Amino acid sequence: MFRPRNSHAVRRRSLVPAARRFERSSPLQRSVEALSAAAVQALRVLGDAATQRVESRIALAQDCLLIDEYQAHVRPDLMTTGRALFGSEPLLGANRDRVDACTLATEHELERLGVRVRTSERYGRYVIAPCCADPGTAEEEMQVAVSILRVQAQRYGLACVAGEELSSAWSLATDRGENPLAPGSRPSEHLRFLFFGAAVLKAVDRHRGLLIATAGVPASISLQLGRELERVYRAIARGEAAPLRLPVGKFELSGLSGALGCTVLNTIVADALGEMTRAVRAWTGAGDDLEPAVREVIADAYRCHHRVVFAGGALDVDSPDSLRELIADPTVRVFAKHGVLSAAELRVCHDTLVERYAVRLDIEARVAAQMARTQIGPVAERTRPVTAGAAFERALRELYDAAERLEDAVSHAADEGLERARDLRHDVPPLLNEIRHAAARLERAQRGGSVSCVA
Repeated sequence: MFRPRNSHAVRRRSLVPAARRFERSSPLQRSVEALSAAAVQALRVLGDAATQRVESRIALAQDCLLIDEYQAHVRPDLMTTGRALFGSEPLLGANRDRVDACTLATEHELERLGVRVRTSERYGRYVIAPCCADPGTAEEEMQVAVSILRVQAQRYGLACVAGEELSSAWSLATDRGENPLAPGSRPSEHLRFLFFGAAVLKAVDRHRGLLIATAGVPASISLQLGRELERVYRAIARGEAAPLRLPVGKFELSGLSGALGCTVLNTIVADALGEMTRAVRAWTGAGDDLEPAVREVIADAYRCHHRVVFAGGALDVDSPDSLRELIADPTVRVFAKHGVLSAAELRVCHDTLVERYAVRLDIEARVAAQMARTQIGPVAERTRPVTAGAAFERALRELYDAAERLEDAVSHAADEGLERARDLRHDVPPLLNEIRHAAARLERAQRGGSVSCVA
């Protein structure tokens, strides 16, 4: 059993303040207010006079790689980009005792601080998932958890590499502890569940490109209802008036990423709920009973937007042009209508995400070229097998040529903005694959020696 270098307990830090400092003027909070207002109006139409507030709930997840400090120094790709640009990631098994001790200490410290998290292992990485909470609290608790993990990793001679933010699950909760996106025990609660579910279908289908743009690149938005619930929606769309028999389980949308994704989903669901609520009022105002009116609105939403339901897959996009959805006219109108983001603020979000996309590719290209020039190539030359022939020389030359082309692609890309992101998207990924293949060919040609060229 490994003991930490500093055995005294980590001091309690003011990482989780007693009063959550969540600015009411933030776009996320404004989207929560817009969603709550629309959801409460919908519940009033559906006969719920007691609920006063509805908020979104989000379950975040972050994967982290715990590696030996020495490996962190010789793998700049892991420490800089969060992923392996060459070869494979170090396995947890090599440091299993220290990793287990570190994660256990992290969980105990988080429990002491009152941060509720679930932990697991996924493909050799340590996954932290704070319990489902409001978006502000969930983001804050995730930051606290990663900070504590980094502190504990240093005590055990490890380095914490924060990887990609995994897809988040989004749902709703009322001030009475009910979930409008979960079936209840009464027919009215079933109808409420189907109404809110149809609103999410409508919102996601109408603004699918916007959700993908804000979910991270590459993005993956998934909405699965399950066969039984799909059959119920299809029956309503066909006009069948049979009693509602719903499966047990919640309706969740996964694939969001961070506060911006939640802000977008809150806003577009609020817009869809508002439209559907007005449609129900129009039907009842014309003399129809409530339940047939609600069924007709649900049927119309499903008929028009059922294509968004994915049967086991997801839509992946890796292009900076998808980010233009943030400044498209429909997006600007929806966000202005609900007072969440102005056109100028959406432009800032767009420019920030474009810059982030370009910087990610820029860093990966530079790190890969540097590793090829200063680590992989020189190590291969020093450990050149005596029997090395033309294949080794050709592979070494291809490695250096690929590194030079990567550097040229970065230096010749446009100076800034969307054009630079497009240039890097066009040139860098193929060249990264090329330099990885060149490194693999060099390793195969050098296998007569006793040292691998890939650290």
